Amino acid sequence: MNPAASSSIKTRLPFGTWPSPISADLLAERMRVGEALWGPERGEFFWLQNENGKGKLYRSRVNKSPTLLTEEKYDVGGMVGYGGGELAIGSDFLIFANRDGRLYRCDWNTGRIFPITPGWGSMASPTISKDQKWVLFVFSDGETDLIGLVNAHGFGWPAVLVSGADFYMHPQWHPGGELIAWVEWDNPFLPWQASRVKIGKVGGMQMKLLTEDWVAGSERQPATQPLFSPDGKSLSYIQAAGDWDQLVLYRLGDKKKKVLIEGEKISFGNPGWVQGQRFYGWSGDSQKIFYRLV
Repeated sequence: MNPAASSSIKTRLPFGTWPSPISADLLAERMRVGEALWGPERGEFFWLQNENGKGKLYRSRVNKSPTLLTEEKYDVGGMVGYGGGELAIGSDFLIFANRDGRLYRCDWNTGRIFPITPGWGSMASPTISKDQKWVLFVFSDGETDLIGLVNAHGFGWPAVLVSGADFYMHPQWHPGGELIAWVEWDNPFLPWQASRVKIGKVGGMQMKLLTEDWVAGSERQPATQPLFSPDGKSLSYIQAAGDWDQLVLYRLGDKKKKVLIEGEKISFGNPGWVQGQRFYGWSGDSQKIFYRLV
């Protein structure tokens, strides 16, 4: 037989069983950059980098080479829903979600890393209070989702702060520390179909949710990505307007709403599949909002 002729013979194989040069190992070895945040110092930058299937944290400073913060035993990654929401930056420490179901604190000046929650369920979207004492986070054990609260040093057992809805996303601290905001929704809806933005007042000796207000969102007009202005006077969020989006400002004092951006073809980003995603942000002086359109 002619070798050249034999090489052109085709073989029919069942669907999904044909050989491919792209293997699972090859995909796992790809380097991918995940969540990235500015640090408290000018020119300081932190990011998540996936290498060989494992999440690692890096720190970069001006005129210095990037530093690996996490050892090989850590695998950084938010594991609630479709992932995301891994990092929160403090004054001289960061909080990260690990794939073992815990939140960890990394004091980057000393290199010390230690867990602040026990290893059960899955954690995502850690958010540090302005006074650096508390961490909000989203928790799921596969049956129950909630927003939890834990001391930033891990002192004491985590507490349930907000519960009752089927799913949660985007917990946020008010700069004054007495208010929080979050997104919630229920089955059978997806977050871009019927999510709600709420504000809650927290306080007391045991730091509990004292009151809550439903600010925006419904089965007809979902709302997401709440952010308090740095001066603490307003809450911004994105809400649907038919097939497009609106950016809305909610004044905390008189509870009045103002649509800042709307119109045909206004779309701020992708559907809310993952924790921690942001498509806009406030300037430090609370006078501007920076956003992107897709």
